Amino acid sequence: MPLVKPKGIDDVPVVTLTLWANNVYDSELRTLAHKVLQRLKEVPNTGAGFVVGGRATQIRVEVLPERLAGFNISLDQIANAIRVANTEQGEGRLEQGGTTFKVFTGSFLRTAEEVASLVVGVREDRPIYVQDVAKVIDGPSELTKMV
Repeated sequence: MPLVKPKGIDDVPVVTLTLWANNVYDSELRTLAHKVLQRLKEVPNTGAGFVVGGRATQIRVEVLPERLAGFNISLDQIANAIRVANTEQGEGRLEQGGTTFKVFTGSFLRTAEEVASLVVGVREDRPIYVQDVAKVIDGPSELTKMV
């Protein structure tokens, strides 16, 4: 169902900031913009803010087919290893001293190094890592729109 929300005068942008640089990637400017926005949200009585433009960062896994064949590893093995390692689940609550804590297991992969060091198979009693069969790159996402 569509959601209709009334807009008030507080919903109208009052300040617009543009970040620009000659020698900085748009993904770096986007990261900086989010940091600036976070600081602005700490100012009392400020309204909503948002970031437009710039590519988000992403971790890209570029599989090397010849390496896959050499190690006898499938794309599914790589995908499953990453999927299983990139999970975080709530397992319950812990109560201590009148305070309740949520308990989580696992964690999300945060860096290219974490992805590259995942084990995707074993050959001759030695682990085969993602970095052995793919290039793992931490950089800007694919360009889908330009501002």
